[in-house]
Amino acid sequence: MWGVVFATGMSTELGKIANLSQAQESENSPLQKEIADVAKKLTIGTLILVVILVVISLLAHFTLVQAFIFAV
Repeated sequence: MWGVVFATGMSTELGKIANLSQAQESENSPLQKEIADVAKKLTIGTLILVVILVVISLLAHFTLVQAFIFAV
């Protein structure tokens, strides 16, 4: 049995398909966009809450370290 090799690796038809699929930029799905938006809003809300709690605890005469630990 004899065979002739015309191409190997990325030069084959399967290699060309693999190359095209790697070059394709994937866009985030609507679910991924929504999850990212919710995560951003939760992070901002948490930071605002931490600042409020630090201010309240400082007004209650906690030390800065105690206020931070309380807020976290």
